[in-house]
Amino acid sequence: MGVSYTEVNYNLLLRDIEQNCLTEEFCGVCKDKNCLIGYTKACIKDSLKTKMTFVQNGVETIPHDLRSFDNDAALDAIAHILRQCKSCEEDHFEDCLINVIRSCYEIIVFGDSLKYQGSIFMYLSAIQNDFPEEAEHILKTFQAYKG
Repeated sequence: MGVSYTEVNYNLLLRDIEQNCLTEEFCGVCKDKNCLIGYTKACIKDSLKTKMTFVQNGVETIPHDLRSFDNDAALDAIAHILRQCKSCEEDHFEDCLINVIRSCYEIIVFGDSLKYQGSIFMYLSAIQNDFPEEAEHILKTFQAYKG
């Protein structure tokens, strides 16, 4: 199932990238697809170009990036991503653009991507058990979003 091209709020995704990018001032030169945010940006650009929300080998090719990013900005981005999720449940697929982007932000916050079972409710419940402070932040941002 997944989210369709016309359902994606690309402006919000790109705004979140701007909020999370460390910039060349910090990194020296842009690492592009070798950076979690650069990879996210490349996935979004590709989706805009192809009008597809499927990322070929998207989860498998997420880069290993150990730099420290702003956790609050990444948590906000996760909430915004969840607002765009279709809660596909059994029709969920790993290489959906929304899933790939959420996975990148999860690595920033949690150190690894989390299991997503196609349900926003189940996802937030699981995070609440393991990461209560982060879950509260995500939920507040999720509820406040009027997009």
